[in-house]
Amino acid sequence: MNYQRTTQVPNVVFDSMLPILTYAELKILLVIIRQTYGWINKRTGKRKVYDRITYGQFIKKTGLSRRSVSSAVTSLAKKGFIETGIYCDGKIQILKPIKGQRNIYYKYKALG
Repeated sequence: MNYQRTTQVPNVVFDSMLPILTYAELKILLVIIRQTYGWINKRTGKRKVYDRITYGQFIKKTGLSRRSVSSAVTSLAKKGFIETGIYCDGKIQILKPIKGQRNIYYKYKALG
């Protein structure tokens, strides 16, 4: 296995979250983790914290319907497992609620 081309998934996802996540929530959470922790900025050497992910990208990467994506994103945000925001004035501003917003940035919210 080529470990240089992998994405680290925090153990808490497997140890605590997996039993309480729905199938759709798990797929969405894994995409968010891949799109953030899975990328290292070559200039700074740091991993991304937020990434702008469209519903179209979620649909393509997970095979879920738009309704399932929307439901899972909303549920993960309500449970506190992800954070959503918009880019404004040079920084990410947290969004609650997220309905109807465009250009949403997502972040896995580490627990424990």
